[in-house]
Amino acid sequence: MSLTIWKSPLENTPVQVIKMPRGAKILSVGLQVSPSPPFERPHVWYLCHPDTPLEDRIIGACVTGGDGPDVKHAFLGTLQFKSGYVLHIFERFS
Repeated sequence: MSLTIWKSPLENTPVQVIKMPRGAKILSVGLQVSPSPPFERPHVWYLCHPDTPLEDRIIGACVTGGDGPDVKHAFLGTLQFKSGYVLHIFERFS
């Protein structure tokens, strides 16, 4: 079973659950540009064995100056939209 890179869209919510193959390694977060709305869509890219059973991964987001995550979160990256909106993405560990 070989490793592949997959992606999942992110919603603009403080907390969301994404299903990923167990043991997936998050590589990056970023904006994927589209010619139609939404023009800039946040995504997370990860390396995984696609045939592995799925597990829930908890992703959090906050804006600059907003309530930040607690110490049980790992920083994944910052998204800067063309509109000037900035979103910081974290993963929660239990």
